Amino acid sequence: MKTVFCILAGGRSRRFKKDKRLAKLNGKPLIEVVYDKLSKFSENIVISAKKDDYISMNGATIVEDRKPFTGPLCGMFEVMKSIEADRYLFFAADMPFITEAMIETLIEEESNTVLLFKCGGKIKPLPIAIGNIKIDGIECENRRILHLTELFKYKALDWHSLDCREFFNINTQEELELAELLNRK
Repeated sequence: MKTVFCILAGGRSRRFKKDKRLAKLNGKPLIEVVYDKLSKFSENIVISAKKDDYISMNGATIVEDRKPFTGPLCGMFEVMKSIEADRYLFFAADMPFITEAMIETLIEEESNTVLLFKCGGKIKPLPIAIGNIKIDGIECENRRILHLTELFKYKALDWHSLDCREFFNINTQEELELAELLNRK
């Protein structure tokens, strides 16, 4: 079974006011923190990035988002159309606290449609595993990732965490500062 590991990295970083993928968390770019965690599980990592993005990560395959800045769902669909696989595992470049246990769970848990986590009583959009679903004809523009739960059968796994820190994503400079504090604990 072929599984594609993908980092979603095509956003504007509008609230961050500069390219947050390259912002450093304790000395390491955010995207590299995520890439390093995924590289323990696969040598073939894909990065979904905006057109003419010159980011490179140790030979990762770059898939251009043909509809840039229309939301992560479009980037996900572009990867699914560009690379044939049985399952796709999507992660965000701005979520540095994902754990190996989360990645292992997505790999090992059987689901042929959509698999996500629930923490603190809320379904989390990322990370997510997508199996055998048909995306042809589905409009992705300005749709949230959780729109998939309205269209397809899905399974939400309870993730037991006191603060759901593993799902923390960085959108502002203040959140990066908070992440640095959290990372030290």
